[in-house]
Parts: sequence; C-alpha cells; structure tokens
Amino acid sequence: STVGSLNFIFDETYFADLLSKKITIETDNRRITSPLIIKKFKPKCAIIGTSRIGRGMSSDNEFIKTHKCLNLYLNAANIDEINLIIKLLIRNKVEKVFIGLDFFSFNKNYEILKYQGNLNKYDYLVDNIFFRLITNFERLIFLRNLKKIFLDGRAAKIEYFENINNFYEKTFDVTNDKRIDVSLVDDRFIKSKALRSYFDKNAEGHGLGNFELNKKGLENFIKLLDNLNDLKVETKLFFSPVHVYLFEGILKYHKNSYIEIIEKIATKSNLKNIYVYDFSGFNDITNGTNLS
Repeated sequence: STVGSLNFIFDETYFADLLSKKITIETDNRRITSPLIIKKFKPKCAIIGTSRIGRGMSSDNEFIKTHKCLNLYLNAANIDEINLIIKLLIRNKVEKVFIGLDFFSFNKNYEILKYQGNLNKYDYLVDNIFFRLITNFERLIFLRNLKKIFLDGRAAKIEYFENINNFYEKTFDVTNDKRIDVSLVDDRFIKSKALRSYFDKNAEGHGLGNFELNKKGLENFIKLLDNLNDLKVETKLFFSPVHVYLFEGILKYHKNSYIEIIEKIATKSNLKNIYVYDFSGFNDITNGTNLS
C-alpha cells in the first residue's frame, strides 16, 4: 500500500488531472498523457491523428492560436486509438475537431509495441477514480516505477496555475518549423522508394505487407462521425497525402481496402457539420512538384 500511495502521488504523469501535476509531454508518453490532458483542460478544439498531423500542424496558425486547439496526435496511431480519443473528447464537450487520417491506421494488424504498448484503453473509457485505480493497479504497485521516480529524479512537479492558454503550444511536436522536408506529405521518402520491402509480408512498423482492413474500427469511426454531427461538433476530416510512389503501391496491393475507406467516409460529407477533404490521390503535392 505504501508503494502504491507513493506512485499515485509522485508518478509524473498518472492522475495528473486530479492532483494538479505538471503534464510533461514526450513522444513515447502521449498515449498516457492525452486522456489526462483532455480530462484536465476539456478543450473546445482538438487536432488528432498520427505523427504526420503532429509535425504538419503549427501552433502559429491563427485559427489554432485563437481557439487554443490542442494537438493530441499519437505516433503511429491506429483507428481504434483515434476512436478512443474522439469518444473522450465528446464526453468532455469538444466543439471543433480536426482529424487527419492515414491509410496504415486502418490496418487491423498494425501495432508498434513501443507506442501501442503504452496505451491503457480504460484511461480513455473510464472517469471514475475507483475504476481508474483498478485499471492502473499494476503500475501503481510497480517497484521499478518507484525507483524511476526517486532515483532518476522523475518525481511529479506540482503546477497549480497551468491553464490551456499557456499549455496548448506544448502539445505540438517539438520538430515543427525545424524540418527541411514536408512531413505532412511523407517523411519516409526512402521507404516510399523501397516499395518491395515496404509491402513485404514480413515488413514491420509502418509496413503494409500484412495489411488487413480493420472493418470494425472503420465502422466505429463512421458511427462517431454521426455522433459528432448530431452534437453539432464542427469536424474537419482529411486524408493525409503520401508520396506518389507509396500511393501507387497502395493501389497495387490494397486498392479495394483503400476505396472502401474513402467511399464510406466520403458519404459523411453530406452531413451538416462534417467536412471531408481527400489529399491522398495524385496531385502537385504528392508527386513532389509543389512543396511550398
């Protein structure tokens, strides 16, 4: 019980929304901090998607600054994780949402352990403190976590005056405005050229060789779009562009799945509060002729 109490109070991320801990965002802890951020700040505007949305959106944008939009992207996000974030945002009365989608996010077999391994779905689904304690019980009693807190100097810092006005910029990727490439187009150009290995059945990470459409995840996403529309949440949704080499590979190996995703989501563009934009096809950006 002593170990659990110390972890509860001094762990630098868990239960930060309840104990006024300063939330420090790192690349590998976004799946832990994102639900805490939503519960603590209850943002009216949010941006969600993969790391390409994280690096492709700037906090200097006037709309983002005016509405204090939080960038809640997750590295290598899959559609099930995106759905969890949308549900939590809805429960916390979000008013405006920007959703960036990538084809690989709809892969049922897609998981990168160092990222998805940090996700506890109950952090997104449960608000009751008792159930949150139960679903994080293993972390609370973990002695190694206690060692990290005290010996590695990672104890929580109390931040009573942090508010969304001075926090929203911290949610944007630290490499924004520091990259010479256009990451929103594709920051994996080498992989785009190496299509043979990218679509190999044993390809790991973002590889598409083992792609199987996550039909349930897509179905749930469609239902959430209906929910957002009914709640009058202004929703801007876009398919991220990818380099033309990669796009041609997607059409060659997974054309039917790609079309099914596009068609089903596009039907929601008829709804009053849903706006759908497709940048994923052949255009001056994806073929590299216009990157300004």
